[in-house]
Amino acid sequence: MAFFEELFAPYVRFGGRRLELASSRLQGTDVAVLQATYDLMLAAMSPSQGPLGRLLAISGVYDEATEAAVRSIQDYFGLTVDGVVGEETYFAFGQSERPKVGYGGPPYGSRNLQVGSSGGDVKVLQNRLNLFRYQADIGRPADGYYSAMTAAAVAGMKGDAAWRGNDGLGSNSVAGKGYYDATWLYTLAGGREIFTGRNGFDVAMVQVLLSQMGLYLGPVTGFYDARTEDAVRSLQSAGDLRVDGIVGAQTYHAIGKRNPHPAPAPAGICWPVAVQLRPSEGSVATGRALLYFRGRSLVVDVTVIGLTPGASYQSHVAFGSCEAGGQPAYPVASFVADASGSARVAAEVDGVHLVPTNGWFVAVTSPPARVGDRPTILSCGDVAPAFPSLSPLAEPFEGPLDVRLLPLAGSTASGLAVLRFIAARTLQVTLTISDLKPGSRHPAHIHYGRCGEQPSGATAYPLTDLVVNAEGVGRSMTVIQRVTAIPQEGWYVDLHLGPSIAGGGDQLIARGDVLLAQPVLPSRGI
Repeated sequence: MAFFEELFAPYVRFGGRRLELASSRLQGTDVAVLQATYDLMLAAMSPSQGPLGRLLAISGVYDEATEAAVRSIQDYFGLTVDGVVGEETYFAFGQSERPKVGYGGPPYGSRNLQVGSSGGDVKVLQNRLNLFRYQADIGRPADGYYSAMTAAAVAGMKGDAAWRGNDGLGSNSVAGKGYYDATWLYTLAGGREIFTGRNGFDVAMVQVLLSQMGLYLGPVTGFYDARTEDAVRSLQSAGDLRVDGIVGAQTYHAIGKRNPHPAPAPAGICWPVAVQLRPSEGSVATGRALLYFRGRSLVVDVTVIGLTPGASYQSHVAFGSCEAGGQPAYPVASFVADASGSARVAAEVDGVHLVPTNGWFVAVTSPPARVGDRPTILSCGDVAPAFPSLSPLAEPFEGPLDVRLLPLAGSTASGLAVLRFIAARTLQVTLTISDLKPGSRHPAHIHYGRCGEQPSGATAYPLTDLVVNAEGVGRSMTVIQRVTAIPQEGWYVDLHLGPSIAGGGDQLIARGDVLLAQPVLPSRGI
């Protein structure tokens, strides 16, 4: 979570201070956790009383919109509506603070935990892990002792987070500040016992898990009502537990026994990818874009300054890079700069499951002066997270992936490109193309973009030239290093006439889009 802590610095323990609207805006990771959890719960919940409110931009700053969201939470759960996040409001988030500190304390997240640690915060940690497949590592309900088995569970969750593109937790088994941010967002429940009269986002998490088991058939409300208690009692009865309707250590462990998913699935979110927008030559426009997943949609949130007040602009995500250029992939918004020459716009893009480590950039442009002209890029930033950011609701396809290359006008060449990971970050591309001239040689590439776009997308990876045998079948194999994922769109493979791309050799004779329902990641066995 190092990236999260850097993006929303300074680090402040969630629950460690009172949050309220102030003339000098409070900011930090605790505010970002609050905002992200609120958005996640809006996506997960179907409250009978109506929606909690509007989605928040995850900024890490306690602003007017965040205060309004807190007031809606307080009103929804019947708390004092003052817009201040104190003991009672933290409790609705499932975070116990003094004097309501869970399981006897210390407060969860207030210290590093490792083998040999003991206390109520260890029990909270174990409860959170026991909700998921890590209960198999711990092997028992929470007992408050940080054993080697608990250490294995912590390391397992860190590994799963890294696998899903959330780098920065490290590979050790220590529960520290970055890891706490992950658990507050990914596990959501376990900080307190839940029973009739206790409502909150941790109740919503339990409802989500029970509904996936077929035990709870009601809406996800966050209220511990009779239907929720009946589902808990059914679980307890089936697991030979004390049937009391109280969600405590034994019941958290029983839920995990029937939940094979890793965190952050099934109700998690991914950390935002931050993109710094730098001015193009002759421009002074700068800013930042945040890309993160909300449910099944990719949110692109763009803030830019240094524009002409009252002027119109556009923003979009494009295939390619700021240096090489590329083609627009996903429009964000058209907007008008305010009186200070700044703007903030956001859009949700459906059907995108992956933010790749390269091959995307975010641009802010001015509209073209004439129809047919290309817009002028004023500010641009390459999207380059250390790991691909995968939608938590998407399960990656582990390949191999077949890409069909079809002939272009005047050609009969066709065939297959097979893309597969042979090691972590190592992609093998095998080309087999028929109906070529025996003995000929043909350059090939992977490009950013889609087939048929003009101008063509920038080259992502050159491939080994195709050499054709006496039967007119050409084959080549290329190994490409430092590839972390194959996006579900945004690449295409092309084949040229050759034997080089000099002169007329750059003529395209076959090409095919890389299109699939889910992105391809290296197999976990690699």
